[in-house]
Amino acid sequence: MKCYKHYNRDASSQCLDCGKALCPECTNKYNYPLCDTCFINEINSEKLSILKILGLSIFIFIGTFYYKFIILREFVEFDSSVVLYFLWVSYGFSSVPIGWVTLTKLQPNSFIWMPIIGWLFYFIIKLYLSVLIGIFIFPYKIYKFIKRLIEIKNLKKRVVRKL
Repeated sequence: MKCYKHYNRDASSQCLDCGKALCPECTNKYNYPLCDTCFINEINSEKLSILKILGLSIFIFIGTFYYKFIILREFVEFDSSVVLYFLWVSYGFSSVPIGWVTLTKLQPNSFIWMPIIGWLFYFIIKLYLSVLIGIFIFPYKIYKFIKRLIEIKNLKKRVVRKL
C-alpha cells in the first residue's frame, strides 16, 4: 500500500480517523497518525468547542448584566458600588461554563446511579463549585483559549500551505 500523499512511498500506518495510508513522514507529522484533512477537521472542532464556551460565557455576562442593570433599575438607586456589584455578579455567572468544563474534566467518566433528588443535589453542588472554580480560573482560561485560537489559526495556515 502506498501513501495517500506521496505515491512513491510505502505506507507504514493509517490515519486514525479516515484510514488513509500514511508514509513514515506523514505518520510523524502530528502527535499521532492523521492525514492533513483529518487534522484540519480536528483543529476546527477544537476551535468550535472553544468558541462555544467563550460565546456562552459572553452571552451569560451580557444577559446577567442586562437583567441586573436594565430590569432592576426601577428598584435600585445606582451609584458606582451598585454598578461594580452588578459587574461582579455578571462575571461570576459568566464564569460558570468554564468552571463546569473544568469540573467535568476532573470527575471520572462513570455514570452514578442515584435517585432524582440525588441528581438535583449533584447538579446544585456542581453548579456552586463551577461558580467558585470559574471565578478564579476564568482569566487564565480566557488567556489559554485565545492563545490556543491563535495557534490553531497558524497551524491551519501552515497545513493549508503544504497541501
